[in-house]
Amino acid sequence: MEMAASLVLTQLLVHYVSLGIILSGIFIFINTLAIYKEKRYASILFLSILSFLYILLETIMKQDLLLNADSHSLQKLFYLQSLISVFFIAAIPFFLYEYIYINHSFHRLNRWLIILTIPLSLSIIIPGIFHPELFNLQGYVEPDFPYNFIRTAPPPFLYNLNDLMLLILLLYTFITILISLIKKTRPKEILILFIGILISNLFFLSGLVNSLWNFDFLFLGDFPISRITIGLTVSTLSIFWSILRMFLKDSKQVQLTKEMLSKSQKDLIKMAYSDDLTKVGNRAAAMRDLKRLLEKKELNAAVILMNINHFSKLNESYGNQLADKVLRLQAQRFKENLPPSMEVYRVGGDEFIFILPHCNHNEMPREIAVLLQNWLRQGVEIEKRRYYLYATFALCRIPKHGKDSYEVFRNLKSTLRIAKKSGTVIKEFKPAHYINSLSKIQAVENLKGCITHDRFHLLYQPMVNQKNEIVALEALLRLDVDIPGFKTPDKFIPLAEGAGLMGDLAQVIMDRFSKDYSMFRRENINQIFSLNLSGEEFFSNNLCEDLNYYLEKQDVPLDRVQVEITENILMQHWDKAEKVLQRLTEKGIKIALDNFGLGQSSLKYLHRLPIDSLKLHGNFHRELSKYDKSKKVLLKIIELASELNIRLFAEGVETPREVDLLTNLGCSYFQGFLFYPPMEVKNLIKVLHSTNS
Repeated sequence: MEMAASLVLTQLLVHYVSLGIILSGIFIFINTLAIYKEKRYASILFLSILSFLYILLETIMKQDLLLNADSHSLQKLFYLQSLISVFFIAAIPFFLYEYIYINHSFHRLNRWLIILTIPLSLSIIIPGIFHPELFNLQGYVEPDFPYNFIRTAPPPFLYNLNDLMLLILLLYTFITILISLIKKTRPKEILILFIGILISNLFFLSGLVNSLWNFDFLFLGDFPISRITIGLTVSTLSIFWSILRMFLKDSKQVQLTKEMLSKSQKDLIKMAYSDDLTKVGNRAAAMRDLKRLLEKKELNAAVILMNINHFSKLNESYGNQLADKVLRLQAQRFKENLPPSMEVYRVGGDEFIFILPHCNHNEMPREIAVLLQNWLRQGVEIEKRRYYLYATFALCRIPKHGKDSYEVFRNLKSTLRIAKKSGTVIKEFKPAHYINSLSKIQAVENLKGCITHDRFHLLYQPMVNQKNEIVALEALLRLDVDIPGFKTPDKFIPLAEGAGLMGDLAQVIMDRFSKDYSMFRRENINQIFSLNLSGEEFFSNNLCEDLNYYLEKQDVPLDRVQVEITENILMQHWDKAEKVLQRLTEKGIKIALDNFGLGQSSLKYLHRLPIDSLKLHGNFHRELSKYDKSKKVLLKIIELASELNIRLFAEGVETPREVDLLTNLGCSYFQGFLFYPPMEVKNLIKVLHSTNS
């Protein structure tokens, strides 16, 4: 009796250990499923829960035997345990399908097993629930030996059917895992799992064969622990160990991945804040460091923006490869020679920023700019040739000239534009610079609005001969509204050129002229109409086609139209200009060279160009009374124009004395306020009718 009690206690101890292992496994499998969300971990969790419930009932039965429980209560426990074992019929194929892959045929077979075993399990469970006698084991507890349950009848049909199905599935599992181990080279954790399942299967098979046919092929005899319990414990241990190994491996991999990500992040940050060409900081780095600098208190810092002058010409002349090398060498010189506290950044193709975190005295930023200019003037030597650079510098003091990095950068840019325009090498920011820049931006927006809403009109200024007869009319664009600082054409035309709006303005001029010409045609006015062209319009690919379109739309005869271009436009691209002029002349359009004598000298090219008129700038002929050389130059121009059959007009004539001087020298055509101011269409028509009468 005492020996039997100690045996049951030993069995209980093993069961408690098994329950603890399986319960730990369940928590690990739940955590694994939450992390990876894969069905294979769900299949292991399902098996583990069934194993836990099965061994729990086994443990309760052992406790009941120890407490001299009656046969009826033990039969109920056997019944519940048998019902739970039915679920293994579906759980085993689920595990094989999700966790073991040999080839496509085996995988498909396992899927069909899942489909078949689910209804098979239900066909065993449902009758077992409604007819418990089909599952119940018949027997009793021996009075003199209350730790043993004695069967009085063979196991019922459903009990045997369930055991037989489990036997078949376990044999299939055994064969599948064995093939998998033979065919596949697997990680150690999977190998341990499969070996554990093989061992547990041996115990499962031993228990089932012993139950069905009373045959003990493992020769365990009266081994004190249930074979099923041993099998479930071994399988759980193997799964537990494989999962643990996987976590250890994953944690190591995670650590390696973190290190790689950390390194990659550092590399990405370096790439994000580094200029690829010069290896100094880029614009993003400059904005970041400016922001950090502005966050400090009691700040006395400065920022220098350097723009290399005419760097594009170096690119055009020697190619990008050499120009890039020059930039790299200069950037390297800056890094090597600047004070350690200073940082250099490349913020554009030919622009660098230098940050001085501490200015020891007021002139330090200017001194640094001079030093940088001297380094540029030293040049860099590449393949035994030295290349020299020059730059323009804009200075800002922090925090005096900006509350944030964007404001500082904006002020530097506006100061640089003013320095470039004025030809100043080093210029420090003043609030007026930003105001001027802002007013210019607002003016451009206003100009765009005027173009969109057609707020322009044309005035026409007559050109006369010596008899005061009107021979031509120059169309002059005017604004209907006032744009502060940009009302007059000499202000808003350059503004439009800088903003890339000349194409839009040209369309406005042609639309206006087309409408005005319809009035001129009704009044039988057939003077030559002179239209001004900007460089952008003149060199556009569709100039001739656009002129044809607008002029033919209003039936304007092409031989009554003259286009005016400035001398400087002509000299920008000589060869191309010659071809454009030739095409215009072939269509019958006349050509006038405007502002002659103000720009580059083009006298030597006049004989090659199809020019009909030269228009002398007012400043040129006003010097006639001051300088004898001016008279001699003008005489030569008049003689040349006469030989080439080119009409010579004097623009901006304001006094009778100027007319006398020009007439004596041989100039026959005039334009200016002395004769007629620019006029609106209605007033011009009246003037033309009165002069004709």
